[in-house]
This record gives sequence, structure tokens and C-alpha cells, in this order.
Amino acid sequence: GSLFFDTTTSLSGSGSFTSYATLNTNANITLNSTHQMHSVGISAGAVFSISNQWLKFTGSNPIIQNGIFTNAGSKIEYNGTASQLISTVNITYYTLRINNAAGTILTNNITLDTLNVILGDLDLSGKIITLPVTGLLTETNGNTVKGTSGYITTTRNVGTPSNLNVGGLGAVLTANTNLGITEIKRGHTVQTGLNGGTSIKRYYDITPANNTGLNATLVFKFDDSEMNGKPEPSLKLFKSTNTGSTWLYQGGSVNIASNEITLNGITSFSRWSADSSKVSAAIGLIMEGFYNTGTNNLNMRDT
Repeated sequence: GSLFFDTTTSLSGSGSFTSYATLNTNANITLNSTHQMHSVGISAGAVFSISNQWLKFTGSNPIIQNGIFTNAGSKIEYNGTASQLISTVNITYYTLRINNAAGTILTNNITLDTLNVILGDLDLSGKIITLPVTGLLTETNGNTVKGTSGYITTTRNVGTPSNLNVGGLGAVLTANTNLGITEIKRGHTVQTGLNGGTSIKRYYDITPANNTGLNATLVFKFDDSEMNGKPEPSLKLFKSTNTGSTWLYQGGSVNIASNEITLNGITSFSRWSADSSKVSAAIGLIMEGFYNTGTNNLNMRDT
């Protein structure tokens, strides 16, 4: 069944709504504490205020918004057990939390202050996420923003950066000069033509206002889920100055423990991605005669 609101009231307490909630035309509802809901429909003329509160949803595309949805400073969390669509029509997000092992899918371009990917992935599905100058992305290992198309972006004055992870997107910049207003785009489309190979499932477009004669360092962060079959110890950085049409090998030093590749002495920024530079596999070898398959140990030292 459904739950209907028809008047002015407030919600508080530790309970949850497991069915669809409808705010009819005369409803004026204020949320005063953290709540779990399945989904909500806000009718024309209705008001739903969740400002500075935390509201969680299990339904797919759970917010149907045709009235007034006041949510400044709020946290909206998707925590279902099946894949969820992110509601976007007539909605402004401040903090969006992804906490669903089955994953979530973006249905439209959005701008938000904070994106926390806690459990499961957020599939961009060809759409764009924009973080404002104070916006921040946080992710956990194996739980990321992803997608074969679309990207997440932020633009801000980075000045003379020192180990600056701009917006939390994972492109960490250090430079000896003022880069000025800098746009960072992170996408997950596999790039082609890197020494004849293909990239991992991540790239960065880095576009600073001052982009010549630099002596900069880039730390390129990635996730193990983005390897695209590449041996992580052999990853190297590649650079494209024409949005991926052609690529130049740049090198770099990979740290597999922290999932990052560091390259110093960069003279200009553009598009960056990583490949194993024609290494198709990293293989460990042992002497067959000295190997015990039952115990997974060597019987003796090699001679």
C-alpha cells in the first residue's frame, strides 16, 4: 500500500517507510531526523523540507518531484538491494551517497557539492557530473564512479598546486608555476592507440589556464576494477594532445599498493591515460620439478 500526507506535519524518530509515500497538494512536511524511505512522490503544490537532514531510499528512481523540495545541506542516500536509478528531475543534490552493492545508474546530468561512493558503483551512463569549486568526490576501493561514456568534472583556481587532488577526482597535481583556472575531467572510456594497445578504464583531461613551460608532476590514481586486463606492475602513462586520436608514451613509476602512477617533469597537460606498453601479462615462473601442487610450496631450493 501507499502512505498519503495531506496536511502540515513533521517527521522524526528512528522508524522507516517501506512503501511509497505521496505528498498531496496541501501537504507541507518537514523532516527532523534521519529517515529510511522506499520512495516519495511530491505533488504540485506540496512542500517537502529535508534541509540539513539525512534521507535514505531503497526504491529505483525514488523521488518524483513536482512540488517544492527543500533540501539545502541535506544528504540523500541510495541504499537499495537492487540496482537503482538516480532521480534527477527538479532535484538539486547537495550530498549524494551511493551505498548499494547492486549499483546505481545516473539518468541525467547533475551538479552536486559532495559525492560519496561507499558501496557499489555509480554508472555515469553517458551523463555528466559537475562538482562546484568546493565540491568533493570520495570513493572506496572497488566502489567507484564508472561508465563506458560520460565523465565527472570540476573547474577551479588551483594556483601553484602541491600534491593537490583536485576535487578528489584522482589527478594529483604539483607544479612550480601558477596553473590558474584549471578544468579536470575524469572519464572511463577505454582509449585506443596507446603503443598499439588499449588503456585501462580511466583517463583524465587536464586543462590549466597556464599550460606551457611547466615543470609539473602528475600522480594518476586508478582503481583495481579498471585494469581492463592490463598487468598493473607494467602500467605506464600516455599523453594525447588531440583528445585521444594519437598518443605519446610518457612513462612514470607505478605503485601497486596505492594504485597510482607518478610522472615528473611534465611540460604541459592534456589527456592522460595508462597502458602496459605492449606487455600483455606479468607471469611468475617456478621450476616444475621442485613444485608440490598439493601444498602450493616448493619442495626444495632451486639448484
